[in-house]
Amino acid sequence: MATISSLGLSGLPLDDLLNNLRTNERQALALIQTRADQAQTRLSAYGQLKSALVAFQQASQEVGQIDSFEAIRVHNPSEAFEARAVGQATPGQYAVHVVQIARHQSIALPGIAERDTELGVGGRIHITLASGASYGVDLDPDQPATLKSVVAALNADPDAGLQATILNQGGDAPHQLLLSTRQTGTQAAVSQISIEGNETLAALLDFDAAQPDEGVIVRAAQDALIEFNGVMVHSPSNTLENVIDGLTLTLARPSPGTDTLTLAPDHGRAEQAIQAFVDGYNGLQRTLRQLSAYDAQKGQAHVLTGDALARSVQAQVRKTLDTALGASEFSLGALGITTDPATGELRLDPQKLGQVLAEHKPAVQALFTGPTGLAAQVNDTIRAFVGEDGLINQSSRSLDRQISAIQAQYQQASARIDQRMETYRRQFVALDRMVAEMNSLSSYLTQQLDALGTIQSSNR
Repeated sequence: MATISSLGLSGLPLDDLLNNLRTNERQALALIQTRADQAQTRLSAYGQLKSALVAFQQASQEVGQIDSFEAIRVHNPSEAFEARAVGQATPGQYAVHVVQIARHQSIALPGIAERDTELGVGGRIHITLASGASYGVDLDPDQPATLKSVVAALNADPDAGLQATILNQGGDAPHQLLLSTRQTGTQAAVSQISIEGNETLAALLDFDAAQPDEGVIVRAAQDALIEFNGVMVHSPSNTLENVIDGLTLTLARPSPGTDTLTLAPDHGRAEQAIQAFVDGYNGLQRTLRQLSAYDAQKGQAHVLTGDALARSVQAQVRKTLDTALGASEFSLGALGITTDPATGELRLDPQKLGQVLAEHKPAVQALFTGPTGLAAQVNDTIRAFVGEDGLINQSSRSLDRQISAIQAQYQQASARIDQRMETYRRQFVALDRMVAEMNSLSSYLTQQLDALGTIQSSNR
């Protein structure tokens, strides 16, 4: 932007005049900026409204899940196992005795003096499990085989069914290859190991579970075994899923006797989900009130006062609740939910809700869950506003375009003002110089006239 530093030669107040002209011109920019600020404020308000709707939608989705109403509380006095139950587990008391836990098979092969001793070159390790599964692990055909290379090859192949390490147990031949099955249970145990293409390595590693060589130490694998209500249950793993429908046991150790496992309905999750639903609705109401209320005492409107979209959100959400509750045998009051007439927010009586859940849980569950339940209807209503092509996104995109257009208008107006002010500046500079020259000429003429008057006086 051009400067006006050259003004002032004539003594005229052209600087002040130019600044006043610029101030007047920029009033139009202020009006444009006000429109941009208003549009941006409305856009931010739509963002707040969308956030409140999404929070209510998430609470609705949670209360709409069947698991929220079919939670099971587990009482387990035993340290021998952990119990986890889901909704399909049948409440009741169950006698559980952990007879034995599942364990891995461990094989310690004969030792050698040095772990880096070369045991032939290359070779292929064949592993057969008790289940009948078999695997092959290849050693580098160009490198000598050692205990270290065997360990590296076995551990690099998760399908081989074995994990390997080198055990130093002291003595003249301290370095033993220690193999452990990756899975617990008898079917995961190794029944045979054979080496192809390396006789030296085969002399050390060949293994037959039916007739183990002298010096081979085997810790047998075993299945988990529990007595559940008098019935023996076997498992290759210490995690027993669906011992009965919905019940998972994780075994830690054998138990000295029988423990009583108690499963009971847990209404706590349903109560929390319904409370979250109420909180989500109230959060939406507070947001609507903050954004669209009108302060009659101050005569002040909020950013979305009278906004059609905000009114539609309010009306549609209330209509959805009224419609769903009207089709149910329960009213809000029957669930312990009342409406504050001053704010429109909901209040929940936890004690009354707990009593209704204890006596009429299936009916309460039917109210909130299912394709026609309250949660699904609220979710559908909110999705119409917050979805990708929902009304809020449509309005927000429209405001974005409006803001971009206003910003372009601002830049264009600002450029026009700058051009106009530059024109004024050049004109003022020319005027300033002309007046300065006229002042200079006037001073000169005045001096000459004064000098002429002095000469004439002296001649008399």
